[in-house]
Amino acid sequence: MVRRLKSEVKNWDGSDHFAKRLPLPIEVPYTTAEKRIHSALQEYTRLRSAAYRDATEQYATEFVLKLLKKRLFSSPQAFADTLAKHEQSVRSSRRKTVIAQPSLRLLQREFDRIEEEFDDEEEQESTNDAVLAAAQTFRPLAGEEERLLGEMRTWAERASAPLDSKAARLIAWLEETIRPRGQWSNERVIIFTEYRATQNWLYGILANRGFASNDRLMMLHGSLDSVDRERIKAAFQFDPAGSPVRILLATDAASEGIDLQNHCHRLIHYEIPWNPNRMEQRNGRIDRHGQRAKEVLVYHFVGQGYNSAAPAAKPGDLEGDLEFLMRAAVKINTIREDLGKVGPVIAEQVEEAMLGKRRQLDTDRAERDAEPVRRLLKFERDLRTQVERLAGQIQETRRELRLAPENIHSVVRIALALAGQPPLMPVAVEGGLRTYRVPEFREPSWAPCLEGLRHPHTQEVRPIVFDPELAKGRDDVVLAHLNHRLVQMCLRLLRTEIWAPPDVRKIHRVAARIVPNRVLDAPAVIAHARLVAPARRGDCRRRTGPRRPIHAAGSHGSQERPCRATRHRAGRGGQTTFPSRLAATGHAALPGSRRPPE
Repeated sequence: MVRRLKSEVKNWDGSDHFAKRLPLPIEVPYTTAEKRIHSALQEYTRLRSAAYRDATEQYATEFVLKLLKKRLFSSPQAFADTLAKHEQSVRSSRRKTVIAQPSLRLLQREFDRIEEEFDDEEEQESTNDAVLAAAQTFRPLAGEEERLLGEMRTWAERASAPLDSKAARLIAWLEETIRPRGQWSNERVIIFTEYRATQNWLYGILANRGFASNDRLMMLHGSLDSVDRERIKAAFQFDPAGSPVRILLATDAASEGIDLQNHCHRLIHYEIPWNPNRMEQRNGRIDRHGQRAKEVLVYHFVGQGYNSAAPAAKPGDLEGDLEFLMRAAVKINTIREDLGKVGPVIAEQVEEAMLGKRRQLDTDRAERDAEPVRRLLKFERDLRTQVERLAGQIQETRRELRLAPENIHSVVRIALALAGQPPLMPVAVEGGLRTYRVPEFREPSWAPCLEGLRHPHTQEVRPIVFDPELAKGRDDVVLAHLNHRLVQMCLRLLRTEIWAPPDVRKIHRVAARIVPNRVLDAPAVIAHARLVAPARRGDCRRRTGPRRPIHAAGSHGSQERPCRATRHRAGRGGQTTFPSRLAATGHAALPGSRRPPE
């Protein structure tokens, strides 16, 4: 097996085929109050971690503390919601010594549910259930813990109303890049967040500042049905000249398996995911085949001074934790080929750092362990030679199977005429392409051939083209390839005609061509025959008769006949066989057929 990395795939001229991904920081000047609330959560974490009674309480406590810290990094609204649930559950529950107390294994199953593929509402519900289950193992709150909870609750309630520093910096970035000097540009950006609460909070903030008017801002989340999801995707993928959306707020639940790269090469992680696979899933929405920009820009929020020469922030502080997460994001970008082996190590170390158990990111050992696999997967990476060889094979296969665009067009044209359907209508589109409008068919059985022609965003019926090169990078035309319903319908009809009895057949294996006088000075017929005869040992041999022109009799001279296939006696019974059919060169088979039928 040979696995190819995007960075290794080159164009014919040696340039990169895929865009280069750049992780970039957005520096945020956090206020003293914001730094203080982060320190309060750190102190609350330290106090709760200092008095574990058993492994079950330790596991449950660390799970809830990680939830709180993730949501604090996301937004004041997400933090306020989870903090309220935690405070309510820990006050209403008391550590139980009865059998009803959840076991460690039961808690593990409950917590693992959150990582499963839920939509956003189900994810929030499962999180609330997990917080309630964890509270059943907690000891009562101590006095200092009560005070810290109150301080954090007061701050979260106040901070959810106005802008916090990160949201203000986001708005400034949008004003610089997406709406400079108050004028909307054609640039687009995706803002990813892990939580629906943060998404709704951000939407309200941006809408209040005019970013949501005239469909400039859209939201993509896991609770959307497939119709709305495709509508939003189509609008974001459409040319900015015809679709007003510029900003897409998306949650992780909506990110898997959706392409958003047509007209967007900027992505912002509103919070840095602790799971490297989740980060890669987000980045893959625009860093994929079909990205037209030379660079994919991926932004992360960090503390002010991240790029300065000042000493690194202390781990545990707000800037220090954000710097740790940023360094993890940069590391993920550099070891993408080893993410399956190194990724879990990064995820574990991030969690340890956020709980105050680690100060540095160290993946050296995991990267060394992955080196043998990397060498194996990098075997035979002479890509240019292989690409040239494979391209030659593709072209040869196309020639052998007669897959030229004009042949596929001919199949559709002839089949429509045979079926008594209206012909394709040539139309002009931007760029002067040779395109065809598919007509409204007279019979309902042809109606499925029209499916997929309407543009998912504009709902306009698009013309078709038969040449893949003409459709490349465009969504205003539809490629009529071999598997397109219209082509498939026409191929089935022609195959039926080819094998139909002679008395009902509407087509014949003869093609007429007009050539210049300098090529031929008289009408000519070229015939190609094949003789199949059983050999002495039971195998089957083919003899191809010579091709000779048959000049038409009349004023142009006498008629010359081709050499006739000589009778061939073989086998025990001395049977004689003759060519079953004469095939005229130039229309010998349908596209996709290797040989004319016997």
